[in-house]
Formats: sequence, structure tokens, C-alpha cells
Amino acid sequence: MTYNKMLSFNDLKNKTLENNSLLKQNEKNIAISEFNIKINKASYLPSLNFNASYGYNRTRNENLINPFGAKLITSDGLNAGVNLTWNIFDGGSTKTRIANSKIALENQQILLEQQKITIENNLKNTWENYQNQLFILKAQETNVLTTENNFKRTQERYKLGQVTSIEFRQAQINLINSKTALNNAKYDAKLIELQLLQLSGDILNVDF
Repeated sequence: MTYNKMLSFNDLKNKTLENNSLLKQNEKNIAISEFNIKINKASYLPSLNFNASYGYNRTRNENLINPFGAKLITSDGLNAGVNLTWNIFDGGSTKTRIANSKIALENQQILLEQQKITIENNLKNTWENYQNQLFILKAQETNVLTTENNFKRTQERYKLGQVTSIEFRQAQINLINSKTALNNAKYDAKLIELQLLQLSGDILNVDF
């Protein structure tokens, strides 16, 4: 089992803040709140409407007599107009909507900062756990070497009749326990490493 010992806390922190789906959603909510403020402020501005129409009329009159013998009358025309409206007296509803939109924006911004702090603290705690687990792993590796050497010495002394079978059996148990503790330390270290990579959104790049 291998471990990524090149992990950098600052890199993980930047990736975590960049890739966290909860933060992204909150950033979108902030953008929506800012847009709502602009929409509500637009009510203060006048509204300009433009309209245009085109008319065409054709009339056939069999009783019409003229020097040219034409019995059709046609007419067409283009009409256009501009309408400017400005709602000056709205009972303060526009001001209220803008104030509510600003409050919603402030709440979203506060929530975003709180989420960032929570996520950073979670990442920091996980990082410290990872460093502690790597230290424990190294200590367990050293312990296995020690118990292996102790078992070999005990085995030689047992063959020479210098130790009892109980002492020999205890050396075996100590070796088995140290190897078990080492395997547990390996598992715990890898598990925390995966948690770090999951927090940073880099879990797909893990090599098993």
C-alpha cells in the first residue's frame, strides 16, 4: 500500500474551496441575489415602449366610374408610436423589495463565509489526523522490526533451551500483534488520505 506523501495542505485547501459543491451552490445563490437587487432597482427607472403597425386596404367597387376604368381602391400606411411610463408613486413597495433583496444577499454572503470556515476546519482536522496517522504508521513499522528481532533472538534461545515454551509463545504473539497493529495503521492512514482527497474533489485521481 502506497501513500501520497507529496500532498500539500495549501493545495488541498485551494482545491477544496474550488471544488466543493455546497460552496458553488451558495455562490450561485449570491449571484441570483445580486441580480434580484438589480431587477428591483430597475423599477425606479422609466419604462419605454415602442409599437408599430402597418395597414393595407384593397377595395373593389364595380360601380366606380373614372376616366381610366379602374375599379380598385388600395391604401396602405405605417403607424408607429413611443410610450414612456414612470411609476413614481408605488407606496414604497420598490424600496421594500430592494431592502429585502439586500438582506437576502447579506445572509447568503454570511452563510458562504460560515461554510468556508466549517469546511476549512474540517479539512484542517482531517489533515492533522492524517499526519498523526502517518507518524503512527512509521512507529508501527519500527515496532514490527523490533518485535521481529526479538522473536528471532527468542527463537534461537528457545532452540538452545534458554527460554521456556511460554516465553517463546509470547514472542510469537508479540510479533503477530505488532504486524496486526501495522496493518491497521496502514488501513487507517489510507482511509484518512482518501477522506482528504474526497474533500478536495480529487478522489478520482487516487492510485490504488
